Amino acid sequence: MLILKMVLLVLCSVLAAVPLGNMIFRLAGIKNESVASMYVAGIISSMAIYEVVYLFLVFRYESLSKTTFIWGAVMLLFIVAGIVTGIAYGKKNKNLHDGFTGYFTDIRVHHVIAVCVCVAYIIFTLVYQREYTDDSLFVGMASTAYSTDTLIRFSPFTGRQIELSYVAKYILSGYHAYMASVSAIFGMQPVVMMHNVLPVIIIAMHYIVCYGLASVILKDKKSADYAIIFLTIIDLFSMYNRFELTTSAWLFTGPWYGKSIIGNVIIPVLWYYLIRIMDEDGNAKSTKRMWGLVAVVHTAAALISTYGSIASATLTLCITVYYMIKNRRLSYALGFVISSVPSIALMSFMLYMQYMGVKW
Repeated sequence: MLILKMVLLVLCSVLAAVPLGNMIFRLAGIKNESVASMYVAGIISSMAIYEVVYLFLVFRYESLSKTTFIWGAVMLLFIVAGIVTGIAYGKKNKNLHDGFTGYFTDIRVHHVIAVCVCVAYIIFTLVYQREYTDDSLFVGMASTAYSTDTLIRFSPFTGRQIELSYVAKYILSGYHAYMASVSAIFGMQPVVMMHNVLPVIIIAMHYIVCYGLASVILKDKKSADYAIIFLTIIDLFSMYNRFELTTSAWLFTGPWYGKSIIGNVIIPVLWYYLIRIMDEDGNAKSTKRMWGLVAVVHTAAALISTYGSIASATLTLCITVYYMIKNRRLSYALGFVISSVPSIALMSFMLYMQYMGVKW
């Protein structure tokens, strides 16, 4: 039964994320995105939506079940809208069926090799898991939220009500509650979901995003295919890495860690969207709404950890300044300011809580 639940969770993540991602791309004015891109955008958008709901409810001491219900209702609204718009677009686009079947007719040997190597990496990750202090903390926080039906109220180590000095660093990031909500929906313990299901989702997202990033950097899909094969092989060598402060090491030892998701999914997808906004399309006017995608990624980064807010804002600033100089467009600065509002606001409020003694 447990294995069936885990398989169902993976399937539902795809069935829910694809129409959600389609709707998000529609709102951003983007068409003809691949199903894989919709999947990644859908998962990230689900995190961003949860963070918004979480922030509205955490200071009201609301229960996990209520938070899960509201988040699920908002998700359902976007998913239904994504399905409806997808069907409407399919009826208008006569070549959509040919484009879909083209995915299968264009499959080559190196595509099969790339998929097989990625699957092998997922299996190795699931088998050779390691535990760290961070693992005990975040899995413990998710398990405590799951078992007590609270968002963040009790210490996962002592069971006592926690003080602000302890939670100020974590209270604005709802990653643990997000894990608890997903676990509650499928009726499994967070430790099982995070260790056995989440790696499959995160690793798949990582290589999908890296493929997209390689495509826009190398300007050639075949080169991107080979790049993913070599990247996966290099990642496999992280099993023998004695140094943990690398993205490949974190992807292998614990893809469910916040820092692993930031380094292997959030940062690459943010880089990918920013390059598409400022490099592929020289006309800034036609890409204004795409900055909304960047804001969604910033919000998802804030869900995962405080470090995520800092890293996403810093990366966006660096890339924006580079392209402002390269393309001589000051308008990019406005896009940076608008898209970075979630990260900057949450960082500022966290510092206020931590150093001004706000009562919890």
